[in-house]
Amino acid sequence: MNKDLLMPSEAELEVMKVLWEEGKALSAPEIVQRLKEKHIKWEKSTIYTLIDRLVKKKAIKQEKKDKLYHYSPSISKEEYAKIETARVLNKLFNGSVKDLIAALVESENLKKEELEEIKKLLGKEE
Repeated sequence: MNKDLLMPSEAELEVMKVLWEEGKALSAPEIVQRLKEKHIKWEKSTIYTLIDRLVKKKAIKQEKKDKLYHYSPSISKEEYAKIETARVLNKLFNGSVKDLIAALVESENLKKEELEEIKKLLGKEE
């Protein structure tokens, strides 16, 4: 997959999240319904536009079943997280994991339990 094509906007990412959470291909009307269930109040035409953009970016696949197209992610949530993490790491921290971790610790958003888990993970690397 060309990683450059996979740069969904925040709105497009909401569609991706629906597909990741569902774990199976969904039709456009099903995607609209799932977004409404999440209290996202976009017009149906807006959601269809987002789906179309994601297909063009090759972030989701389109397959015709019966009379409707069904959509599924081209990449797993975990794969996307790795790509996005690397992008942030390079963009904001010049590739320095140490600087990223320092920023997380200093941001005060890191819970004590999470910090302990990170320490355990780092201890495994030795």
